[in-house]
Amino acid sequence: MTCWLTTTLAVFVSHCGYDGQYEALFHAVPVVCTPLVADQFYNAERMRVKGMAETVDLNTVSTHELHSTILKVATNTSYKQAITKASELFKIEFGVPVEKAAYWLDHNWVSINLGDDQHGKKSLL
Repeated sequence: MTCWLTTTLAVFVSHCGYDGQYEALFHAVPVVCTPLVADQFYNAERMRVKGMAETVDLNTVSTHELHSTILKVATNTSYKQAITKASELFKIEFGVPVEKAAYWLDHNWVSINLGDDQHGKKSLL
């Protein structure tokens, strides 16, 4: 399965919901934030302060301002550097999802089929 956020993507324009910000973080793609409601404003501001994004207000932004913000994030390497460093730290801390899923599937198979020797008891399943 391939990811929708490709490695050639220069900028991700997002409302900065929970899933979108982690997708951008995992794949190290700088963001132009367009928050609309709820936690999106906090998420956008947090990414902006950390140097991974710029924010625009969709209620007042002009097409020229949106275009220039996208170009700024795409061409200024500091955004890419900041999110790349954060992405590396994120992967060290939380791992790659596929590897984590494979570990737990394997762990559960061993527990179910061979018993849980580590705790000296058989699995109930």
